[in-house]
Amino acid sequence: MPKKRPEPFWRAERKCWFVQLGKRQVKLSPDETEAWRLYNELMAKPAGEPQPAVATGPSALVVEILDAFLEWTKTNQAKKTYTWYRDHIQNFVAAIPAGLTVAELKPYHITRVMDSWNTWSASTKNGFARSVQRGMKWAEKQGIIGRTPVPQVEKPSPESRDLVITPAEFDDLLARFPDQEFSDVLITCWESGCRPQEIMNVEARHVDLANDRWVFKVRESKGKKFTRIVYLTGRAVEITRRLAAQHPTGKLFRNAAGQPWDKDAISRRFHRKKKALGRKLCLYHFRHSFATRMLLAGVDAIVVAMWLGHRDVSTLAKTYCEPTTHR
Repeated sequence: MPKKRPEPFWRAERKCWFVQLGKRQVKLSPDETEAWRLYNELMAKPAGEPQPAVATGPSALVVEILDAFLEWTKTNQAKKTYTWYRDHIQNFVAAIPAGLTVAELKPYHITRVMDSWNTWSASTKNGFARSVQRGMKWAEKQGIIGRTPVPQVEKPSPESRDLVITPAEFDDLLARFPDQEFSDVLITCWESGCRPQEIMNVEARHVDLANDRWVFKVRESKGKKFTRIVYLTGRAVEITRRLAAQHPTGKLFRNAAGQPWDKDAISRRFHRKKKALGRKLCLYHFRHSFATRMLLAGVDAIVVAMWLGHRDVSTLAKTYCEPTTHR
C-alpha cells in the first residue's frame, strides 16, 4: 500500500502553514494559497534534495527569520538563553502582521510593542528590543538577509540593580504583600541571596534539608561550569521544607493559582506597588541587599562570594562594596 503523502497543516501559535517531512517540520507560508504553492514545489523535487530552512533576502518573512533564529539558539545556546529569547520573540511575533517581510520591518514595529506593555519594566523592554535585534543580526551573519533592518532601536536603558533594601524597609514590604505565596519568595530571596532564576526553577529534587541548602548540578547552574549551592537560613529552610512537602515534583514556588512564579508575574506584583513604594523593585535588589548586608555585618568577602555563587571575589568587590540607595 503506497505511503500517504503528507499535507500542509496550520500551526496557530506560529500563524503559519507547515508540512511534516520525515522527522522535520518545514515552514511554508502564513498565506494558505502560497503555502500550497510552496508545498507542491517541495513535493516536485527529488527525494533527499536538501531544502532551505528559511527564505532569504528582503522578501523573507520576519516570522520565519526569527523562528530560524530560535531553532539555532535552541541547538547552540543554553536552555535558559533560548527561553529568554523565545519569550521575548513570541511577544513580538504575536503583535506584528504574519506577512511582514524583512524589507517592511522598521524600528517602530519594535517600539510600538514595547509601548503597549505598560507593565514591563525598563529592563524587560530593553531585553525585548535586543532579542528582536539579535535575531535579525544573526540572520545577517548567516547570509540569510543582506543587512539587518533594525540595527538601531530607541529603547530604555536597563534599570540599575544596586538599590539596597534595609531591614526596616523589608519588614514594611512584607506588610504590603501579605499573601503567603509571594512573601515566601521575598523572604527566601532576602535570606539566601539566590538569583531570581534559581528561586523560580528550584524543585524538591534540588533540596538538601540535611545540610540546609539547595544544590543545582552543573548542567542546571548558571554558566554550566560548576555546581551551584544556595545556602539557607532557618526561615528559608522552613519555607523550603513546607513547599517541598506540598510539591514533591515540579517548581516549589507557586502563586495562589498553583502556577510557578515567572519573571513577568513577579514584575507585575512589584509594578502594582510602585506608586506606594516610590520605586520599582525586582528580585535582584534582594540579592544585592543580601550581599551588602553581609559585608556590612563583617562577613568575609570570600564567604559572601561563595554564598552568592561567584567564583571571582573581584565581582563582589566591584558590584557590592559601594552600596547606594535610590528613592
